[in-house]
Amino acid sequence: MSIQPNDKYVYVLLTKFSDRASKAIRGLTRSSYTHASIGIDEKYEEFYSIVTKGFRREQFHRFSKERRLETPCRLYKIHVSDEVYEEICIILKRHEARSKHYKYSKLGVALCLLHIGHKINHRYFCSQFVAEILQSSQVISSKKSSSLFLPDDFMDIKELDLCYCGNLDGLLDLAY
Repeated sequence: MSIQPNDKYVYVLLTKFSDRASKAIRGLTRSSYTHASIGIDEKYEEFYSIVTKGFRREQFHRFSKERRLETPCRLYKIHVSDEVYEEICIILKRHEARSKHYKYSKLGVALCLLHIGHKINHRYFCSQFVAEILQSSQVISSKKSSSLFLPDDFMDIKELDLCYCGNLDGLLDLAY
């Protein structure tokens, strides 16, 4: 399939940071990646996720070159209709407008590790947030509860196409 100027894509970015929280998650899950974000920007300038401080618009180009070089990542994309793209844009704008209401869920992570599905209003962990948006907009058809998704689980979603594997610095170079 050739890419047309009006084609719309949604992106899922998996990263492995080297901070204490990421190291703890990696130790508990044995996962290759410890963070998931969703993006709608073809230049990869902004992604959205839930971090320990709550909802965030992530702008990785603002990271130091050293941090971008030391952060492994995988970028997946999926072609979506204009309607689905707009729906996801609206969802992300709504979350951003109410960002102070969304919190990181340590309990959610614990329940996920115990394989206990759950729903806690306005509380998410990163991969749950991404999976819930993709499932609610019917971008992915996984039967797995969004509350049980870990970042590595996105690597097994057949609808997602791997388009980059490397570090954040290399990813940002692709966009320019």
